[in-house]
Amino acid sequence: MTVTLHPATADDLPALATADGRAFGLDYEPQDLEDLRLVIDPERFVLARSEGEIVGAAGSYALRVTPPGGAPVPAEGVTWVSVA
Repeated sequence: MTVTLHPATADDLPALATADGRAFGLDYEPQDLEDLRLVIDPERFVLARSEGEIVGAAGSYALRVTPPGGAPVPAEGVTWVSVA
């Protein structure tokens, strides 16, 4: 089996939701997908595909954290990690 990695696009959201649902026992309705489009930036996701099917995914949210005694700095909030 050959697995390839590539960045996600907005068009990948339905397949990404299917893969996530398979991993976490969820069933996304069409309205759920529309709601997700408001909070997910597909360009922050990496997809693993095998034979055209998503078999893994990981994404992140852009966050800012303040270390002790410092100023806020950018940070990645890892999310949606799933593997078939």
